[in-house]
Amino acid sequence: HIEPNKSINVEITYSPGTRNHDELDIIMNTLGGPSRALKLIGDTGVNHCTLQKKQLNLGLIPVGIVKTQSIRIKNSGDDDAIFSITNPNPQELQVTPKHSRIACHDSIQLQVSYKSLTAQCFDIPVTVTICGSQPLIFNVNGQSELPQVYLQSTEFDFGRVFVGSSAGIETEIMNTGCIPAILFLDLQSHPEFRIEFPSEY
Repeated sequence: HIEPNKSINVEITYSPGTRNHDELDIIMNTLGGPSRALKLIGDTGVNHCTLQKKQLNLGLIPVGIVKTQSIRIKNSGDDDAIFSITNPNPQELQVTPKHSRIACHDSIQLQVSYKSLTAQCFDIPVTVTICGSQPLIFNVNGQSELPQVYLQSTEFDFGRVFVGSSAGIETEIMNTGCIPAILFLDLQSHPEFRIEFPSEY
């Protein structure tokens, strides 16, 4: 609704797809008056983006531990490229930045971080959607495993210990798996006990 001798601003949004040039004719109808034609033209310029590699292999990683690598996108075109990331597994995989602009004849580095929630082999396709260009896809793959730790003793009997004295028992913890193991030994609720490690550790 426009009041007599008044005007309003109309906002038209252009959301480009994979084509770098779009045209559309629209008709504005006025009740009781003539129609007006409007031609819409959208250009994204000419960009040419390539991925540094198509596979990002994280190798063998422990469950629950974050592994981070990077991958580079290069724009060798004469115009800037605007992109966004489509990630099918955001619970375990993080890619940053999620959307950005790559200047012409420049590149940008994506940080890819993966934290597995379960032991599994994974192969996750990540899509880079680029305005005015075909999308790029790279795969993040690897294998996550649970650490395998062996404790030589599961019970420690100190026998009779007098007040003010102390006694120690030696034991051994072994990592029998193929991946590093991070151990948390929490004795805060038992201040009368402490753990000592050999000096070489």
